Amino acid sequence: MMRSILPAAWCLVLQGVSSTDLYSQLSNTDMVIENGKDLHLSYEIGVEGFKESMHEDMAIAAFIGSKHPFPERTEYKSLNADQWEYMRGLIWSDDPTCLLFVDSKEKNNQMSAATDFLGEFLTGEESGLTKRSHFGDLQFLHAMSSQANEDPNVTKKNMIDWLEIMYKLAIGQDVTAADRLGTRFPDRFSASSIPSDDMSIKKLFLGTTPSYQHADIPKRALGNCLHMIQDSYALGHTLRRLKNPEDLDANDEEGYRRFKPGKYAKLGPVITFHTYANQSDRHSHYDGSKLKRVPKDLNTFNNVIGARDGIDKSRKLINFFAQKTKWEDGVRDFLDQEVFALDSNVTLSNSQVDERFGLPDTSG
Repeated sequence: MMRSILPAAWCLVLQGVSSTDLYSQLSNTDMVIENGKDLHLSYEIGVEGFKESMHEDMAIAAFIGSKHPFPERTEYKSLNADQWEYMRGLIWSDDPTCLLFVDSKEKNNQMSAATDFLGEFLTGEESGLTKRSHFGDLQFLHAMSSQANEDPNVTKKNMIDWLEIMYKLAIGQDVTAADRLGTRFPDRFSASSIPSDDMSIKKLFLGTTPSYQHADIPKRALGNCLHMIQDSYALGHTLRRLKNPEDLDANDEEGYRRFKPGKYAKLGPVITFHTYANQSDRHSHYDGSKLKRVPKDLNTFNNVIGARDGIDKSRKLINFFAQKTKWEDGVRDFLDQEVFALDSNVTLSNSQVDERFGLPDTSG
């Protein structure tokens, strides 16, 4: 959820200055601006002192209610090293080279100063993983299209193909961490790509933090799957059919969509996949919330549009994982027909955010 850590995920914005000055201003800004344009990430990820742990809180809530349960009182700050392996995979889509983390042998949750990440995010090579993930051909890692006017069936296929490998790796179904990228993702990695096709999936997930001695790549693979599911329900990533328009409230004082007290969005099939290029800064509003969330209390997520559905579908995937359900025995159908189902009035991708959300033709 950097496009905006900038949440893609459920966004960070930095003022266009040197990396040192940029870092010093990081805690006082909500947007990164380069050449007059806002740079967005996704549902927010937890970067200590900068952004909230939206993605992580959603995942914790899903695990608490699952067949592979975390203790009910688990919160972001109490995650243990084993649980953090899922979170490292969850964060990976936003930080695919692991620049937000310190390369430590003993700790898997030690955050870096973020300056290296910001440099890569703002001025890195277009062919690098960070730019590809947030602005290029790998935007499907955030349930988004790689460009405007992309066929939704192409976007969906890109996601399903990636998720198949990651889920199979998570449960140990004919995919291993040692498998080469070129073997598993021949359309994404080549001899000249960054990284190249001869890199292993394990090294892909470890990135710039190869020293950690207890890395659990299958758990990271599951976390990666959860990120994609969560982002697919984030307003700004997709436009989904609103099933309960009667619960919409008047827009807030800044013109953002919201729901009546005690109500929350109930979202259906995808009408439009969005793309980051030319998207307005409204995207970042929907990627997080200043209100405190308690993972064991799902009602504390109600004010973030899409969060409840993202948690529910994440929990269902975790249940498949817990039962080691094979891909072909229900997992693929769950993703294809439930999570990423396309609406009968599905459109080509665009750079809108909330312009059509809750309108008569996108509701009911």
